[in-house]
Amino acid sequence: MKRAGFTIVELLIVIVVIAILAAITIVAYNGIQNQAYDSTVKGDLRQTYVRVQNFYTQNSRLPNSWNEINQNFVTTRSAYGGGGNFLIYCRTGTDLFAIVGRSRSGNGFAYSSNGGAMSFSSWPGDGNANLCPAANVPTGSAGYVGTWIGVNGGWESWYTVGQ
Repeated sequence: MKRAGFTIVELLIVIVVIAILAAITIVAYNGIQNQAYDSTVKGDLRQTYVRVQNFYTQNSRLPNSWNEINQNFVTTRSAYGGGGNFLIYCRTGTDLFAIVGRSRSGNGFAYSSNGGAMSFSSWPGDGNANLCPAANVPTGSAGYVGTWIGVNGGWESWYTVGQ
């Protein structure tokens, strides 16, 4: 008389196969999630770049006050991060400006009036002295301003636009 059922070896093989499939799925999900963060940051930076250009066209100058910047920046906050500082608006006193951001994936991106869309293979380092020049806005320029919006894992208290 033979009893029906699975042996322990058969059960272990099924468990191992399920674990391998789960590991592959988790790795693929993280990659897709990081691509989504990167795409969101690039889209936000591009939209902000266009808004600053429109402001410049309408006013013959770049935005330079907290209030003006607040009205021109739109972000999806949950896509930013990567530790340290993660969003800055750099400008000179003339028409040279850039928006630099770091995705939660750790990748860095910028839109610059002196270089267009940019990606950083590695984050140039936190601080105006690193990020603005990396986006072709030299910190020694006349009228230079670096305005942090996302800094040290949080958002500036004056910045209320976007979620």
